[in-house]
Amino acid sequence: MTVDNMIHHPAAWLTYSDKGGIVMSSRVRLARNLQHHHFPDWAPSKERWVLCEQLCQAFGRTRSLKDGAFMAVKSLPDIDRDVLLERHLISQDLAGHEEGGGVLITADERVSVMVNEEDHLRLQVMLPGFDLDAAWQQADAIDSDLEQYTEYAFSERLGYLTACPTNLGTGMRAGVLMHLSALKLTESLELVVNGLERLGLTVRGFSGEGSEALGNMFQVSNQVTLGEPEAETITHLKRLIGDLIRHEQNARDRLLEERRSYLFDQLGRALGMLLYARMLSCKETIDLMAGIRLGVEMGLIRGLTMKTVDEIMILTRPGHLRKLINSDTATEVERDEARAHFVRERLGNASLDG
Repeated sequence: MTVDNMIHHPAAWLTYSDKGGIVMSSRVRLARNLQHHHFPDWAPSKERWVLCEQLCQAFGRTRSLKDGAFMAVKSLPDIDRDVLLERHLISQDLAGHEEGGGVLITADERVSVMVNEEDHLRLQVMLPGFDLDAAWQQADAIDSDLEQYTEYAFSERLGYLTACPTNLGTGMRAGVLMHLSALKLTESLELVVNGLERLGLTVRGFSGEGSEALGNMFQVSNQVTLGEPEAETITHLKRLIGDLIRHEQNARDRLLEERRSYLFDQLGRALGMLLYARMLSCKETIDLMAGIRLGVEMGLIRGLTMKTVDEIMILTRPGHLRKLINSDTATEVERDEARAHFVRERLGNASLDG
């Protein structure tokens, strides 16, 4: 697998699933460190490279990871790092860790293991739709497989030891990426998000911590990792996410029943802009495509599949676009023109049903 092979299709975790459209994807991430090594930010360069080699050998011995492709950050051009960031396969933190930093990615892109990010290992499983149980089961199985060939830093009192105290204990962060456009249109989103945070969930933007909520897409995950077993965390999270799904669905129903003209106006404006614009910025595209996604999910936009929506959402991001047009030197105007052309081609004969 190479980054060049990735850019012609949407990320596997973003592919539309029969497990639901409001929840776009599910992710479980485990933070792990090895005994007798400094945390990456405190380790000298030589130690980080030694640890990287040690972990690569362990990957090669496991059933679940031996066929994955390992990429060293130092060998990746900036444009390739951008593509991996846009596909949520690496973090912004790892992208800057050139000495001993790397990532192993499975062929289906549903599993990635970051090496020498904030912790020695950041193992994550990402699946399409609302499928936290399957994501946890897969992450747990890989973790157990890998533990046979490594020695994790573990305390009987504190659990898994991590560079950041907020990850102590299970070291697990579980969450979903949700599309909440109807809550935004009904001006209910802020109230709902505040309620989730009071119940112990973290709500972040599309690209995680510190990012904007582009396209009304949010990452919702657990806060507590200490003193609560993984299975209980998953069960608690599933219940709260289920409630949030119902809030969003109720908002969609209200829009159809009580504010139909307003809803169709918003969808029509988004579709018209995308079909006829000759220049589109990345942010503008994602925000407008949120309306298209809502229309397709509600059966109000014809001639467009969710597969095409997913392609547009990921392939118009800056790194992907520069790869697609085979130019790392295109001006901002040229990129915006290319993005608009790409969107018009993919939307084809899409139309509003009403």
